[in-house]
Amino acid sequence: MSASTATIHYICTVRSSRAKAVELARAEIAALLRDCDVALPAGGPLSEHRGVCWVDLVEVHARTIEERATRLGYTERIDELIATGPPRKNRPDGPLRWKGSWYERLTVWESDPEEVRLNSPDMRDFALRGEDGRVRPARGYRGDGSSLGPKALPVPDCRLLVNLVFAPEIRSLLDPFAGAGGIVHEASRNGYSVTSMDIEPNVAPGLEGFGAAHQVGDAGAMPFDSASFDAVATELPYAEEQPGTLRRWTNEMLRVLRPGARCAVMCSLAQRDSIAAAASRGGAVVELCEELDRRGTAVAVLVLRR
Repeated sequence: MSASTATIHYICTVRSSRAKAVELARAEIAALLRDCDVALPAGGPLSEHRGVCWVDLVEVHARTIEERATRLGYTERIDELIATGPPRKNRPDGPLRWKGSWYERLTVWESDPEEVRLNSPDMRDFALRGEDGRVRPARGYRGDGSSLGPKALPVPDCRLLVNLVFAPEIRSLLDPFAGAGGIVHEASRNGYSVTSMDIEPNVAPGLEGFGAAHQVGDAGAMPFDSASFDAVATELPYAEEQPGTLRRWTNEMLRVLRPGARCAVMCSLAQRDSIAAAASRGGAVVELCEELDRRGTAVAVLVLRR
C-alpha cells in the first residue's frame, strides 16, 4: 500500500458539554470532510468511553482534517493513532491495543478554550437600533429572552450548523432567523458571503457589523430569487408554530437554495416532524434528523438537501 492510499485512524473526543451528542459530532466531521475519502466506523479503541468517535481517512487527506478541524464545534480534540510495539509495562497513558495491534496517540489538533470564549455571545460586540432610530452598542447581546424573539446560540452549536452544510463549492450562505448573529458570525469567519434576515428590525446594525448583507422581513415570504444561495443554516424560534407556518418557512428555505444544496436547521422537538414532512413533500431529502438535549431543552437538528 502506497503512503498516499494508506488509511490513518483518528480518535475524536467530543466536547464535554456535548458528550451525549456523538452522532451529531460524527455528522459534523463527515460533512466537513465530505470531499475526502472518509469513513466513520461505529467502533474503535476506547469504545467504553463516552463522547468518543472514530474517523478513518486516506493519508493523502491528512492535511485537510488538520486544517478544517479549527472550524469544528462539537469535537474538541483529534488524535492520530500511530502504530507502535507493545508496552514494556502497563501504564494509563501507554499504547492502546486495537484489533491485535498497538498504537500511540498523537494529538494533531485541540480546541483552544480561550478562542471559543472570545467568540462567544457574551464577548462579542453587537449594536442595536432603538425605537428612536439611534444605534447603540450592546456588547454581549443574547436576545430579548422571548420565545419568538432573537436568541444567541452557543459557539459549538453555531459551528455545527455551519459545518453541516459545508461543501467546497459553497460561497453564499443565508440565515433567515439571524437573531443575535452567532451563525452569521461563524459563517463570515469562514469566508462565506453571508446574508442575514430577521423580522426584528433592531438587530440589523449588529448583523451588518458581522459582515452580513441584511434584510428585515418574514421568513415565510423571503425577498430572494429562487436558487439564490449555496446553503442555509439557522435556528428557528422555538414557539410551537402552526404546521402551516412551519411549512411556509421550510418551503421558503428550500426554494432559495440552489439544486443539490443543503439547509441545516435547529428547532424545537415539537417542530421536527412538521419540518421533515414539509421538506419531504417538497421533494427534499432529509439527510439528518437528530435529537439534542440542550440543558433540559429538547431540540432537533435536521439537514435537508434540495
